[in-house]
Amino acid sequence: MTLSAPAEAVLATRSPPVVLLTGWGSTARVFDVLVEALGPEPALRTATLDMAEAPPDADPDAVLEWALGALALEVPPGAVLVGWSLGGALALRFAARHPGRLAAVVCIATNPCFCARADWKFGMPEQDFAAFRAAYHEDATAQLGRFAALQATGDASAGAVRRALRDARPDASRSARLGPALDLLAALDVRSDLAAIEVPVLHVLGENDPLVPASLAQCLPAFSPATGIWVAAGSAHAPFLSRPRAVAARLRDFIASLRPSLRRRSAGVARAFGRAAARYDTGAALQRDCAAALLALAPDMRPARVLDLGCGTGATLPALRERFDDAQLLAADIAYPMLLAARSRVPAAACVAADAEQLPFADASVDLVFSSLALQWCGNIERAFAGIARVLRPGGVALIALPGPATLWELRAAWQAADGREHVNRFLSLHTVLAAARAAGLRPGRIEREERIERHADTRSVARGLRAIGANSLDAGRSEGLGGRAAWTRLEACYADLADGGEGLPATWELLRIVLGRPHG
Repeated sequence: MTLSAPAEAVLATRSPPVVLLTGWGSTARVFDVLVEALGPEPALRTATLDMAEAPPDADPDAVLEWALGALALEVPPGAVLVGWSLGGALALRFAARHPGRLAAVVCIATNPCFCARADWKFGMPEQDFAAFRAAYHEDATAQLGRFAALQATGDASAGAVRRALRDARPDASRSARLGPALDLLAALDVRSDLAAIEVPVLHVLGENDPLVPASLAQCLPAFSPATGIWVAAGSAHAPFLSRPRAVAARLRDFIASLRPSLRRRSAGVARAFGRAAARYDTGAALQRDCAAALLALAPDMRPARVLDLGCGTGATLPALRERFDDAQLLAADIAYPMLLAARSRVPAAACVAADAEQLPFADASVDLVFSSLALQWCGNIERAFAGIARVLRPGGVALIALPGPATLWELRAAWQAADGREHVNRFLSLHTVLAAARAAGLRPGRIEREERIERHADTRSVARGLRAIGANSLDAGRSEGLGGRAAWTRLEACYADLADGGEGLPATWELLRIVLGRPHG
């Protein structure tokens, strides 16, 4: 294995080092276009795990141990390991084998179990793989050429992708020594590793991938709800070749989300949502849908007191009233104009102006806390969960919905490309949220992750939608000025690189819904 930069140079940077790991049948040259698109930040190291150097007569288990051993010697602590295809599966096994070693894992076009099995329908059929393997052993060089064509099949830029893949093939002598790695690809099953990994994981899938179906997006969260997923529109098995700028933007945003978030000031949050109160309901369709889905997770219980924390204009209060008709309703929000609107919806609810980090309720006085898309505005999420745990009675339940870190990534990435500045809020990862909840003594139960894509005519429409619900920039220290016409023109051009073929510009919302319980005793 060789690296493109010395470890000490990488570890001295502000961002975590990023190590790129190739797939079967390609050299590190395959990443050249992605490295160029990623630019100087973050610091990159291309790990050339030369699978032709694997022990020639070893079984898949021995080849796996050889590969993991090589990675252990070279991957620096705190790195983000980005693996393509087989490289992604190796990255997942490495993360599970070495907890605490990595900051995150990114898998590009990776199937956690490449070949189909009785309990896994998403892999290549056994007979197809056997035919591929036989053709490889008959003529390795020719089969690698056919493999390049197969990987490009279905891509909107199939010709260019095919040429790039063929250019990145190893030479003939090394091509003939990839048999043990091919057998490893067939044998490796990292589904259990997905559930065990304790760092953020992002899966990048190609919409038209003939080898790793995009339908994996529907089943991957079953292994780990914290798994992030992005499907690259129009791409096949190598989306970083057909859409390098979009893939680079998604990776940069994911890596930036690993840094500590900026603290939000309560006074600024109250002002922003207070100003938005009069127009909030007209632009909050997604927020209402998310609240309804969160309420559907409520267990069968008869609470005496229910708290809607961050109630906003009270849109969910009637549904809470209907679901828990015997309960006393408490409605709390930091923005007083929001509370006035909430009181008009359900006059019987007790409306309280309150900061979620300083709840003015007695210990063990609430049976159910309901909070939909509100706690993300807290400056200290640990303090907020500690307050929720304090006011919940033993056996009580908290239903929490939060936007995940992929929320609005397109707008953030476009602004970063346009002027290099932060204009858009970042949100906490599920790992951070669950850690804060557990530290407060709350026990996670069911977890759901939903991705919703809104469509907008242009970037100004995206910004207007956020302003209408008070969700424009609230982070302390974040750039508020959006510049003049020239800045918006640059933004439009950068956003266009992220278009996915759908009507209008995409704006992603990652919605996390969590059921938490306060244990007895």
